[in-house]
Amino acid sequence: MKEDRHLLSSIYPQIVVVFMTYVDEHITCSLRAKQIAEDLEVPYKYLSAMVNQNLNRTIPSYIRQRRVECAAKLLIHTDLPIEKISADFQFKRQQYFATAFRQRFQCSPTQYRQKQWGTGQGIFYQ
Repeated sequence: MKEDRHLLSSIYPQIVVVFMTYVDEHITCSLRAKQIAEDLEVPYKYLSAMVNQNLNRTIPSYIRQRRVECAAKLLIHTDLPIEKISADFQFKRQQYFATAFRQRFQCSPTQYRQKQWGTGQGIFYQ
């Protein structure tokens, strides 16, 4: 993780790296943009502008993307039900999770899991 953070620091401004780290460390928590800014002790408008400028997305959009990417790892490496994974990553409705997942991976969570397991990449751990 330290090497990843160093690499990110060479690409993005420090506040963006701190934001990205914060999101990853709190990915299964309820995350609100203004609360993140407060926790990071920066003005909300500044954080929002920096995320938009450097990551080309809004704070909520970035959080949603990271949640879907982390959920995808669990789909591959566990046999946890999709409903549980969806709920663990703060998706209130599974349909919303499926839509966000499809936008990111161009397939449903079920199709993604089946495709990865079919290639032998699915390795179980719990």
